[in-house]
Amino acid sequence: MLVDEYDKPILDALDIPEVARANRDYLRGLYSSVKFSDAHVRFTFLTGGSKFSKVSLFSGLNNLTDITLNPNYSSICGYTYDDLDTVFAPEFGGLDRQTIRDWYNGYNWRGAEKVYNPFDILLLFFNRAFDPYWFEVGTPSFLIKTLAERKIASPSPDGMLGTSTLLSKFDVDAISTDKVEHT
Repeated sequence: MLVDEYDKPILDALDIPEVARANRDYLRGLYSSVKFSDAHVRFTFLTGGSKFSKVSLFSGLNNLTDITLNPNYSSICGYTYDDLDTVFAPEFGGLDRQTIRDWYNGYNWRGAEKVYNPFDILLLFFNRAFDPYWFEVGTPSFLIKTLAERKIASPSPDGMLGTSTLLSKFDVDAISTDKVEHT
């Protein structure tokens, strides 16, 4: 089972906390039903732009293994440089590899290898133009709004490291803006 953007119904309603809580509670029930069907589900992969705590959203689904910050899976959600060099080599025609790297290679989840955003790369090859495609689909507007409301200066993400403790505090009524560690 693949669930992409498991958190979207909650994030879309953060402006209206009672709706966000209702959506969270509904999703908690939905994800709990997966637990009851686990004899028929061989593999489940959940993705999202936030990290709701297991208690708030996944309390019934207690057999999850969170690989978000596990270095062994750091390149699972993107294209590696090797992927581009082998699988996508025929698509380069006229596009400079270093420019592609400068624009789109920067995602890293505690692994040694950075990955390219797959959506960005596919749009680059389709449009044949360098654009900030990630901004169209990957802008965490809820986070930007929260930072602005709390009057927190826009930090530079270079060298920042979010800890698992910080990430585990996320819930509708508890979106932490604690400081992150610097590497």
